[in-house]
Amino acid sequence: MAVAHRAGAALILVMALAAPAMRVGAQDLSCEADDLEVHGVSFQGNRAFRDAELANAVATTPSSFARRHRIPLLRGTRRCLNALELQRDVFRLRFFYRQRGYYSTRVDTVVSKLRAGVVAVQFRVVEGAPVLIDTMVITGLDTLGNGERLGSFLRPLQGRVFDKTRIQTAIDSIVERLHDNGYASAQALFGFDVPDTARNLASVQVDFVPGRVARIGEIRIVSESARRGEPVSIPDKTILDLFSFEKGDIFREREFFRSQRDLYQLDAYRHVEIQLAPDSLQPPGDSLLIVNASLAEREMRSVRTGVGWATLDCFRTQVRYTDRDFLGGARRLELNGRLTKIGVGAPLDGAGAFCRPSVRSDPFSEKLNYYAGVTLREPTLFGLRNVPTFTLFSERRSEFRAYQRTIPFGGIASVRRELRPRAPLNLSYQIEYGRTDAEPAVFCSVFNVCSLDDVATLTRSNRLAVLSAAIARDRTDNPFDPGRGDQIRLELRHASVAVGSDPSLQFNKWLGDASYYRRLAGTVLAARLQVGGVLALGSLRGADKFVPPQERLYGGGANSVRGYNQNELGPVVYIVDRFDTLVTSGDTTFQANPADVRPRRASPSGGNSLVVANFEWRIRSPVLPELIQWVFFVDAGQVYNRASETVNFGQFKVTPGAGLRVASPVGPLRLDVAYNGYPSRAGAAYFVQPASTTNSPADSRTLLCVSPGNDLAKGIGGNCPETFSPPRRTSFFSRLTLHVSIGQAF
Repeated sequence: MAVAHRAGAALILVMALAAPAMRVGAQDLSCEADDLEVHGVSFQGNRAFRDAELANAVATTPSSFARRHRIPLLRGTRRCLNALELQRDVFRLRFFYRQRGYYSTRVDTVVSKLRAGVVAVQFRVVEGAPVLIDTMVITGLDTLGNGERLGSFLRPLQGRVFDKTRIQTAIDSIVERLHDNGYASAQALFGFDVPDTARNLASVQVDFVPGRVARIGEIRIVSESARRGEPVSIPDKTILDLFSFEKGDIFREREFFRSQRDLYQLDAYRHVEIQLAPDSLQPPGDSLLIVNASLAEREMRSVRTGVGWATLDCFRTQVRYTDRDFLGGARRLELNGRLTKIGVGAPLDGAGAFCRPSVRSDPFSEKLNYYAGVTLREPTLFGLRNVPTFTLFSERRSEFRAYQRTIPFGGIASVRRELRPRAPLNLSYQIEYGRTDAEPAVFCSVFNVCSLDDVATLTRSNRLAVLSAAIARDRTDNPFDPGRGDQIRLELRHASVAVGSDPSLQFNKWLGDASYYRRLAGTVLAARLQVGGVLALGSLRGADKFVPPQERLYGGGANSVRGYNQNELGPVVYIVDRFDTLVTSGDTTFQANPADVRPRRASPSGGNSLVVANFEWRIRSPVLPELIQWVFFVDAGQVYNRASETVNFGQFKVTPGAGLRVASPVGPLRLDVAYNGYPSRAGAAYFVQPASTTNSPADSRTLLCVSPGNDLAKGIGGNCPETFSPPRRTSFFSRLTLHVSIGQAF
C-alpha cells in the first residue's frame, strides 16, 4: 500500500489546517457603533454532529443569553458579526467534517436581519456520504505479549467512518499503555491512502515502534528549601521511600504521576515535578532511564487562627498548629482547637444580644461547644500506598434543637487509599466514650420511653464504636466553587457489640451524595441528590428500635432544604407550657388547644430515611463579576420514619429562594433567603410537669401527652398522636428563612 502521509507530515498538515480553528477563542467579535449584533447562530442539514459540536468549531458567536433575553440586573456580553471570520468559519466547518471522514461536505451561510442592527446567522450544511475505512493494517504489536489486546483499540474501527480524530485517540491510548508497560520510547506512525472519494473508501496503516523495555537506572532528586540558604527538611532517602517506583523497576509512566500526586498530598511541598531526563532515551538502544525529581518545600511549621460569626454558632474561633515533618520521615502532626457558641454558651455567655434569637432559645446551645484534638498522619503504611491517620480528641457538639453530644475522650484510626486520581477510599474505626442529651419528649414519641428515669438511662455515658467506609470521586474543576464536573460520595457506618460498641448502640447507616455542575451561557447549573437510611440493630429497656440521636438523619438548614431552619424538616415533637384538663365519662385526658397555645419549642426527632434534592442557577454579577455571584435555587426533600410512615415523594417539601455569594480566601461567603409556604408539621405535644404541681399523675417524673384528641390514660404513653399543629404563619416575611454561612451549599 502506498502510504501518503506519515506522522511528521500529517502533524504539520493538521496544524496548518487547524490553525484558524485553534484561534477561535481569540477572534475579534467586539462591536463598534455600526456593527451588526449577532442574536442567533444555527445549523441546518447536519445529521452526523450536534449543533453544539459545530458551534465549538466556528468563531461566530451570539451575544450572551442575558443580553439576548434582557434579564434584569445582568448586563451580558454583546458580540457582533465579523465578515472575515464568517468566511473563515465556512472553511473551519469543512475542515471539521473532513477530519471526521466527510470529504464531500459543502457549507454555505445565510445572514438574516431580525431587527435594526440585529442579525441571525445560519450555516447550511450538505454533509454528503462519509468515507469508510476499507482496510486497516496494524504492525509492530504482534511481538508483544498483550499485542492482541492493544490492537483491539483500533480493529473495531475498520468498516466505520474514516474519522482521523477517533483513530488518533485510539493510537494515543495504545501508546499510553505501552509507556505504562516499560516501553518508554514507544511511538506510532499513522498513515493512510488518499481516500477514493468515488467509492468513499480509505485504507489505513498504523505502524507501532515499541522499542525495548526500559528500567529505572538512576533517580536524581533536587530539593529546594522553603528558606533560601537553609538545608532541606525532608532528606532524599525519605523522598525515595515515598515514590511508587525505585531503581531497577520497569518504567511505568503512571507511577510518575502517582508519586507526584502523593507528594503534593503531604502538603509539605510547593512544587513537585517528576520526569525523564531530556537525554534519558539517548542512545535509542539504552534501556536504563534517568529520572529527574524537582521539589520545592514549603514551611514545615505553621499556625493558623480564625474568628467568625455564623447563624447557628454565634461567635466562633479556631486554631491549628501543623508540623509537616514531625520527628522526621515527612510525618504530619496537627493540633486543633475550636470553640463555638461563644456569647450564648456557658461559661463564655453574656453576649447573647449578638446571637440569633433562635440560638438563644435552643436548650442545646446553653453550653459552650468545644473541640480539642491531636492528629498524627504517617506518609505510608508498611511501605504501601496507604496513608494512616490517628486522632485523639475531646469535644462537645450540639445539633440545633436536636441533641447535644459530650465526649470526654475518643479516638479514630483510619487508612486512606487513592484508588484513582481524586477517588479516595477511607476505612476508619472510631471509638468514643460519651453521652448524648436530647429532649425527653423525643424518646417518648419515637422510642416509647416516657419515664424520665428511663430517659436518663438511655442518655447515660456509654461506649460507641463505629466501623466505617467512605468512597468518593471528585471530577470538578474547583474544590471551593465548582463550575463543571461531578462529585459522588458514599459512606457506610456499622456499630455493634462485635466491633466494641455498647449493646444499646448498634446500627447500620448509609448516606449517598451526588452532585453535578455544568457551565451554560456564562452561568453555572448545579444539582445534587442526597439519600440516606439507618437501621437499628439493638434496643435498651424497652426502647423500640433505638438509634442514638446523633446517628439519626435530619433535614433542613443551610446545606439541605433551605426553606427550613437547621434540622426542622421532618418529624418534630412539641413542648408546650400549658394544657386543658378534660373529663369524659369519668376518664381524664390532657389536651393542648392549638388555637390558643403556642409551643415553647419544637424539637426535631430525626428519622431513619432521608431524601434531599437541590438545584441552583449561579450567575456572575455584572458588577464585580469575579467577586459577587447571584444564585437562584429550588430545594426539595423529606425525612421519614419507616416504622410509622411510608416513604412517599408526595410528601416532599419544595422551597425556592435566592442568594448572594461573595468570594473570600476561605470560600464564598453565602447569604440565602428561602420561601416556605407550608404550615408547620403536625406532631406530638408534651408537657413536662414539675414535681411540685398538683393534679399530676402518680408518677410526677413522667411526660404528659397533651396532643388534641388523645385518649391515653392520665396522658401517659408513647403512642401520643401527632395532632398538634402550631398556628400557621400568615405574613409573607414570616415565611422567609435566612441562612448565613461560608462555602457553597453543595
